[in-house]
Amino acid sequence: MGKSVNRIDWGEFRSAWSGGATRLVSYCNAHVSPNRNFGSLRRLSPPIPDSRVWWMPAILVCAFLLRLGAPGTLGIDHFDEGVYASAGEALFANLPRLSIDPGIVPYGPPLTVVGIALSNFLLGGPSDFAAILPGILGGTLAVYLAFRLTRTIFGQQPAFVAAMLMAVSGMAIAFGRSAMTEAMFIVTWLMAMQAGARFLVRPGFMTATLLGLGVGLAQLTKYNGALTGVIVALTAVVDMIFVSRGTPRDFRSFQLRIQWGIFAAVIAAAVFAPWFLFVEDHGGYRSLMRHHGSYVSGVGRWISNLRLQLAQGWVLQAQMISVIFGAVFSIAVCRVSGQSRSLSSLAKLLGLIVLPNAPVFASACSIPRTWSKGDIARRMVVVWWVTMFLLTPLYHPYARLWLPFYLASLVLSANWVFGIEHQAESRQAGALSSKHTWFAFGVAVLAFVALTSWSVDLAAWGGMRGMPTVWSNRTDLRHEIATHAEKIRQASARGKTVHLLMNPTGRRALAFELGVRPSGPGRLAVVENLGNWQARNGPILIDLSLIGPEDSVLLTGVPRETLEKIVESSVERNRAHRGLITILDMAPGVALGDKLPATGLIWIEP
Repeated sequence: MGKSVNRIDWGEFRSAWSGGATRLVSYCNAHVSPNRNFGSLRRLSPPIPDSRVWWMPAILVCAFLLRLGAPGTLGIDHFDEGVYASAGEALFANLPRLSIDPGIVPYGPPLTVVGIALSNFLLGGPSDFAAILPGILGGTLAVYLAFRLTRTIFGQQPAFVAAMLMAVSGMAIAFGRSAMTEAMFIVTWLMAMQAGARFLVRPGFMTATLLGLGVGLAQLTKYNGALTGVIVALTAVVDMIFVSRGTPRDFRSFQLRIQWGIFAAVIAAAVFAPWFLFVEDHGGYRSLMRHHGSYVSGVGRWISNLRLQLAQGWVLQAQMISVIFGAVFSIAVCRVSGQSRSLSSLAKLLGLIVLPNAPVFASACSIPRTWSKGDIARRMVVVWWVTMFLLTPLYHPYARLWLPFYLASLVLSANWVFGIEHQAESRQAGALSSKHTWFAFGVAVLAFVALTSWSVDLAAWGGMRGMPTVWSNRTDLRHEIATHAEKIRQASARGKTVHLLMNPTGRRALAFELGVRPSGPGRLAVVENLGNWQARNGPILIDLSLIGPEDSVLLTGVPRETLEKIVESSVERNRAHRGLITILDMAPGVALGDKLPATGLIWIEP
């Protein structure tokens, strides 16, 4: 009997590893007991040499700095950010009394809100930076979790690639620099996927418990976090039907996955239950799901939504600073992985960074090999990719909804760069398959060119056509509010009611500027649309992103010149005064060359 896995000579193993798949398989046949699980051994990696240990911390530091950017440019201007930030600040106000209500706002699950509250507490009070800091830290942590997940499933070399791609990803950076749920959602999603991979390989009490906790935490971050559990369950079923084909040994594994999977589902339900009960007491969970269901576009818009998601993916990818850092780290990752002399590996890495949506196409190309040559953990990533690819375009094309699918693309494309099975197959096939390889390569290139020309505006490079970049200043809304605050104070001092047609983010910024209420006998009144306001009732502060030029007809009792003023302002302000993620959510078509939406504030006092 060969040596136990636990007594491997790592020096010999490293030599076999660097010598390619053939030497690695020979080494395993000679040193590994046939009773051990060879699938788990494939994911083992030798320890990183001491001289290279610092590369992973370097990637994490880079990820943090890219998400931090210039702290003075950090601000909150997305309509959803105001909801989460305000909820976190309300929790912070209750911290001294230790009466935290973990569900102060049923609009979104509480995990992000609690993080914002703790950030406010640690930094001494509410601020835009305090609300965004959890996203910066969560986005940095997600880089390490992507490394861990990829190392567990594919090995150490692809893990470095996945970490690097996550660190410089414009999409991950953009949402990490916000008070949105996305950065924390990436963290909990990756944790759930890590637990799912371990559960599928070794179903049992501990792995099922960790899976249930991971899925529960993902649900407490975003309502679609339950999809992590669905993906794991689908993987078990699909593997049984199409791969194992009902052999007695594999059927026993399937039974264990189902039995312990039910236990994991109970754990996830127990974690989510307090929030579910809270929502039931505050409007009802069914009505909340009905609200979120209103964003479902349906099958009829699947193709057009997919096009918009790909276009937005390119806009977020095409950030000059990210590309530069990605190129530098590509060289570093090749050196760390022992591939510094491989022009092919370096070219693949650079292509993933520079070419539009390259991770999506590379991951699609890697799916057949990953499915046929991999174990169940690898097939889980394929199921994850396919599931999110099919589901995401069914919803309104918000760029942030693309993130779970994009994560799967990064993990699969990382394996595409340094995948061991791919290298072994290439060596064994040799010249016999060269014609087939070149034909497949040509078809892939043509498909890439066709889909890119259909879904990407190459001119939408970061900063071009007036488009903001990932690191553009997001404090304009706060400054605009400050310029109108004195007008509001004066109107209130005269006893007038000041009407506000503004989203929660604008109202939060105004509350910071004015305090609880402006001085004077007047008051503030929120209106939902222009039809609810009349000029004789007092002045109004309008957020132009909430109206269009055609909405001016809803105004009553306003002189014609005032109507023209609104229309002209909407046209004149047709430039970006908001962050990139805000612009893309307001008008996804901007990614395909549409005009930038009207933004800014306008004060009307007839």
